[in-house]
Amino acid sequence: CCLHAERLQAGNGTRVTLTDAAQREVFEQTLSGINDLTPLKRKPYLVQVTVWDAKQKKGCYGKAIIDFKPGAVYKFTHVDGVGFYADIAKGSVQYERGNDFKICETEPPLKKRKLPSEISPVSANAKTHASVATPGMSGANAGDGDVIMTSGRKGDGNHASVTTRNKRHP
Repeated sequence: CCLHAERLQAGNGTRVTLTDAAQREVFEQTLSGINDLTPLKRKPYLVQVTVWDAKQKKGCYGKAIIDFKPGAVYKFTHVDGVGFYADIAKGSVQYERGNDFKICETEPPLKKRKLPSEISPVSANAKTHASVATPGMSGANAGDGDVIMTSGRKGDGNHASVTTRNKRHP
């Protein structure tokens, strides 16, 4: 199960940090638990695989790199240089375009998460450009928009009900 991936400084490969695939179901708890451990205590739970970019070939336009997603499960075959370095299991794989047997994603991440940079600061109300009628107006008097607000009583307080479908049929 992929915890995180980072590009090498030279830009010719990706270092992928992985843990046991059985931890996929509890990925968020595993990630926070491993981050809470000291570097010495987290080493037995981690594996680092360096994936070298594919060689440039003329006439081949496939991607030279693979994008690793946190929470996804990957299968690596033909791993070279397997061993321990600083008590962390390590290995390396040469990525090849079109060879789905060397590195393949067996299971996608459980849930899609938006990165903080992908979250839009604009609220949902600002994104909609529908005109809203005043409370108490409905039907043809509601205005030109599709959003119609009517006042009504539910329980103890006043709540406005909103419908987003156009009630007027042409």
